[in-house]
Amino acid sequence: MADALLIGFVGFALTLMNVGFWGFMWAASVGIKSLPALYVIMVCITVYGLIVPGAVMWKLVVRRSHSHDFYDLFKPVILTFIMLFLLFVFMVFFSVNVGTQMQIPVGSTVAGGEGNSSWSSASYAMLSVGLSQIVVSGMVFGFLGVGLAEFVSRIKEEA
Repeated sequence: MADALLIGFVGFALTLMNVGFWGFMWAASVGIKSLPALYVIMVCITVYGLIVPGAVMWKLVVRRSHSHDFYDLFKPVILTFIMLFLLFVFMVFFSVNVGTQMQIPVGSTVAGGEGNSSWSSASYAMLSVGLSQIVVSGMVFGFLGVGLAEFVSRIKEEA
């Protein structure tokens, strides 16, 4: 059980160290307003959250237990889920959330009225990311990541 707790804590730490999330925070603080760059960061948040914590926990369990039993594989993930759930409850109870939102111009229109009057308006996209979103997605992504890593492992064994 101690191994599962340590591996679960590693999954917890990796979930909170989501480089895409912290990259989004950095981009917001620097003032990057490029919509394609921010969408790439959003994809990185999702891909990192889905793959890295689950794959690392899977690798540590398989190396330590030499087993591909689902009980052994998902025990650390359940402990990670519990830690993330407790953190989320704390964040909700005390109204704590680290995050930012950015308003990004995505297009503009120019219309000419009568005479020389013309005006322009821009439409905006609101992108926001908070640590609470990372925590909640981490609760689900841990299970999906370990399942995905086990699926890939079994496919590789058959080949």
